[in-house]
Amino acid sequence: MKEIVRYDFVSRTWSSIYAMPDAATDQQVDGAFDGQRMVFALQHSLTTYDDWSVHVWDQHTNEVRVLDQDAGFRGPLIYVDAAAGKAVWSKAVGKNIVEVHLFDLAASRDRVIARGQIGTAWIVGDLVIWPQIVRPGSQAVFQAASLTSGNLVETPAGLSKVGPLTQIAASGSTLVWIEGNFRAIRAWRIGWPEPRTVFDSGRDRGIDDVNVAGDIVSWHSLEPGQPVYLGDMRTGSCTQVTERNGYTVSNKDAMVVIYPESKSSFGAFVVRPSQLPPLQGRSVLRS
Repeated sequence: MKEIVRYDFVSRTWSSIYAMPDAATDQQVDGAFDGQRMVFALQHSLTTYDDWSVHVWDQHTNEVRVLDQDAGFRGPLIYVDAAAGKAVWSKAVGKNIVEVHLFDLAASRDRVIARGQIGTAWIVGDLVIWPQIVRPGSQAVFQAASLTSGNLVETPAGLSKVGPLTQIAASGSTLVWIEGNFRAIRAWRIGWPEPRTVFDSGRDRGIDDVNVAGDIVSWHSLEPGQPVYLGDMRTGSCTQVTERNGYTVSNKDAMVVIYPESKSSFGAFVVRPSQLPPLQGRSVLRS
């Protein structure tokens, strides 16, 4: 990967944000924009997850600076999230020891708000939420902290009892995750008394790479061809959007579906969940 670029839709011009030091191995694995600053994570190796760095680009100054880098330990794949001038990520600092970092982008102040056997951390409304194993031999449960203060808070009642967690993702006030053996997708939104099932494949096929934007949840099926699906939390219906392969990237009210094997001249398209009518048709929920 050579560089990260910005496209201005008004002037229809491209400008460089960040040039990769080593285009042969460096790759962007995640990024989030809070309205002024884009926080992005880079992997610097094609063979390991423990060589990474986190950066921030400020659109007002056009400056890029490093926020953090790996400590040399294998941990969760480095994802970042950003909102309201804050950024969060999880960092492995020892064997089975991960820290949740809350970074104040305006004050340039980093704070570790949790430490233990922890997965990826996400911003959900005014909370930071992550899965953590709190007792040896037990399954991971959700933990929460205030996005403003960084202080630990009581886990929302709707998230206090969930099944085995495989993957999680978040956008705005919504948290989604794969529960169980890569079979069901569950969702919870601030204000909901309990989670809702978005998709349950039963024993038919596995699912992977869950993502969310607005009311739309995406995933790809582990059936032959691994097509991408979109599910609507409002109706419990879904639609297949790629014939085979592909993936999605989301940020707030935009979901980009990347389809490298498209037969048309376009290998990607943007879905705006707020502008979509509720999906109707085949329900994918199972009792």
